Amino acid sequence: MNVSLLFSQLLEATEILLSFLDSPKKLELEVRVKIFIQSQVKKHQDHCHSSELRLASQL
Repeated sequence: MNVSLLFSQLLEATEILLSFLDSPKKLELEVRVKIFIQSQVKKHQDHCHSSELRLASQL
């Protein structure tokens, strides 16, 4: 499964759950979740890119 798609779906599910919250911490939690997901997607993209570079150097 595409990791970016997986994190996108996780973010969507999180937003749905957060819509039921009514607290002052809601916005902070939303921001933290989005930052976490973006960082995980970036890590995965970096990992894929470095794997592609390793494969290309072996050719």
